[in-house]
Amino acid sequence: MKCEARWIEFQNVLVGVICSQVNADVMADSYHDVHDMLTKYWPQASSRPKLIGPDENPDSSFLEEFLPMVADIIDIVTLHIYTGYGLDKDLAGKITTGAYLDKYQHTLNPLVKIISEKVPKAEAWIGETAAAWHSGQMNTTNTFLSGFWYLVSMFEHLLVN
Repeated sequence: MKCEARWIEFQNVLVGVICSQVNADVMADSYHDVHDMLTKYWPQASSRPKLIGPDENPDSSFLEEFLPMVADIIDIVTLHIYTGYGLDKDLAGKITTGAYLDKYQHTLNPLVKIISEKVPKAEAWIGETAAAWHSGQMNTTNTFLSGFWYLVSMFEHLLVN
């Protein structure tokens, strides 16, 4: 049986889960190792799976340092964007306010700018997103109320392409 691989995602949320800080040099070296393996097993670029990552919570200083080191090998840059905190007792009252809805755009736009400047050939994807991290909030992020946030965030994606 032949299996076609279209993408290979390397790494997902190392910072804060596996370690408190990831050295951009070390991570870039690992990406180059993965790229070397992809090139070895898929020598034809047209059939090679796209390399995706780093799929982290946004840290602009990390991206500024990391992305130039992988600019020639990474195809898709993925991020996690969460605008709120699931344990915020006032989340239900905040989630439909303009200020809360604007937080997504204010987080997304600078990161997309960094990606387009540092890795112009790469696509920018959102690997994970929600109105609140920490598994959201019962009766808020799992209801129609969260739909406003969802619509606004999807519109913001369209604006930045």
